[in-house]
Amino acid sequence: MRVKTLRFGEIEVDEGEIITFPEGLLGFAGHKRYVILEPREIAPLKWLQSVDEGWLAFVIVDPFIFKRNYEFDVPEDCAKQLGMRDASDAIVYVILTVDDDPSKTTANLQAPILISKRTRLAKQLILMNGDYDVRYPVLRSEEQVEGESYAHSGS
Repeated sequence: MRVKTLRFGEIEVDEGEIITFPEGLLGFAGHKRYVILEPREIAPLKWLQSVDEGWLAFVIVDPFIFKRNYEFDVPEDCAKQLGMRDASDAIVYVILTVDDDPSKTTANLQAPILISKRTRLAKQLILMNGDYDVRYPVLRSEEQVEGESYAHSGS
């Protein structure tokens, strides 16, 4: 299918690659169908592009690239809703807020996106435990990373 996008012009999308968010994303409940675009020039970042609204796209990234100890429990009803059989069926992304100054780019670790590889169904979770920030700095200094590791090693 052909999709008109604001950033990439008209692109061809395989319908089998479409990811469906039955409840939409936070603030975008009416927009349910997306595709992941992976331009090489911004790797490992990707675009979550709406296939129905060319203007609507989010920069996403695998959170484990910059936050190795990122973890959360998937509610059983959510796993069922997405048709997930086990953890190996899950793909996790977080939405970035990109700044002109790359050192100010942040990730929303409190609302990860969970995608089932098998069903292509997805949901944006809201983590209620307060362990993660909605504006987590992606590019952290060595001192911050070492301090974080040290702080967690005592727990």
